[in-house]
Parts: sequence; C-alpha cells; structure tokens
Amino acid sequence: MTEYRLVVGVLGIVFDEDSEAEAKRQFDLFVQKSKNARSAEAGTSVTLFKNHEIIREYHPPETSRA
Repeated sequence: MTEYRLVVGVLGIVFDEDSEAEAKRQFDLFVQKSKNARSAEAGTSVTLFKNHEIIREYHPPETSRA
C-alpha cells in the first residue's frame, strides 16, 4: 500500500493516509498558508513524502532582517 505523509514546519505530520489526490491537495493548501503572512503557518516549510521518499517540497524564501 502506498502511504503519503505531509510534514509542515513545526506542526509536524499533518497528513498520513493513502490518498494521492488528497495528499497533493493538502500540500498545495499548506504551501498557500505558508505564503500568507497572516496565516499561523506563515513562513514554514512543507514536505510531501510517498513511502518515506520526498516527492514535493516547498521552502519559503529567506528574508533578511535589518
């Protein structure tokens, strides 16, 4: 059985099921949340695994602080 796992920044594992379509939908959702400065997940990395191998990942751009 194929297993999909989504890991979001400090939240940890937020999805762990066998639905590829739902895994990709959740990945896209959390990437959008990471890009939204007003979101609790703002600026977090998002990684999607398929059977323990990374298949998609998002890392927010680093911002320089003065």
